[in-house]
Amino acid sequence: MSYAKFNKISIIGLGLIGGSIAKDAHEKKIAEQIIGYDRSEDELKLADKSGIFYHLSQTLNENLSGSDIVIICTPINSFSSGIIANILPFLKDSEIITDVCSVKRFIREQADKQLPEKFSKNFIPAHPIAGSEKSGFFAADSKLFDNKRTIITNDGIENQAAIDKIILFWKLLGCQIETMTAEKHDDIYAKVSHLPQLMSWAFAKCLEELNLKPQLDRNQQHIYNIFTRLAHSNRSIWLGIFEKNRDFIDQHIKSLIKYLKILIQEVSSDTDQLYKILLKSKERRISIPKVDFIPISVINEQSDIISIIIPTIIACALLNITTEEELTYVGTGYKDFTLPACQISHYFPELINNNINFIQIFLAKFIEDLEFKSLNS
Repeated sequence: MSYAKFNKISIIGLGLIGGSIAKDAHEKKIAEQIIGYDRSEDELKLADKSGIFYHLSQTLNENLSGSDIVIICTPINSFSSGIIANILPFLKDSEIITDVCSVKRFIREQADKQLPEKFSKNFIPAHPIAGSEKSGFFAADSKLFDNKRTIITNDGIENQAAIDKIILFWKLLGCQIETMTAEKHDDIYAKVSHLPQLMSWAFAKCLEELNLKPQLDRNQQHIYNIFTRLAHSNRSIWLGIFEKNRDFIDQHIKSLIKYLKILIQEVSSDTDQLYKILLKSKERRISIPKVDFIPISVINEQSDIISIIIPTIIACALLNITTEEELTYVGTGYKDFTLPACQISHYFPELINNNINFIQIFLAKFIEDLEFKSLNS
């Protein structure tokens, strides 16, 4: 017989991550009671139908009191609006509080600002490296965290018992745990998570502004759909993340643009050298675990430029500004966005030579659209 490790956990925000935590904790019998909160009536109706929750509510209430763990799974902008302070009236002094946001310096600052010291010492920031372009409780998946990494940013935290409890919780959900400083976390994930998202939007915007719509065969469509998957992610959630981690994102955008300009120069001056650079990038991409791709054949030159050549050049730029250490932290989003690099083949130089002007125009537009202002418009 297995016994629950926790008496009660409370989850605030029942979208993809919060819902997946609830489903996983329920299936694995991690907690005796699971309490859920969400402001959306529609999300609560879906959650209620699941039969997972001991109590559900649109507003925080006394059912939160005495929770072993309170997990805040709301968008990052909710922390600016006082989501941490809102739970304060219902806290005793034993609840461990955590979050799932992908920017940790800001979260730590808000916890220290909104909570008295006796509660802030119980706040342990966490970031599960798992997600999807889908959102809402409907998209929740009990297997979402299996064999995924969760980062615990424990710098400056002296409450080891609270840290150990959060580590245990995520291990029970099937995660591998790593600890690091909030500063290091935000630097790494600005590049391997936030930047690919921004690049995916920029690519989609270029297609729209240049009125391009590639005609693809089945295999090409498969690769293209994976490459462009991130462009369908929830925009409002991501804009909040960009704002809170803008210093590191801006730094990495500058490095990316610098490298893209080198590749643009190679397009016109030395295609053979560009091909060598792309092949090295292919080796780096294949070195990342779980490479899954379908070999393709050229059937339409214009579509190949839009769906294969340009995505490959863009992916290679990202791969080349990513250090070996940073590559060990990449998630599914980075892997999907750099997948075109696996398709580099002997026909690339000829296609590039035949389309130099178009490639340069597209990449110049792509660089322009990487700026935050153009993406916010």
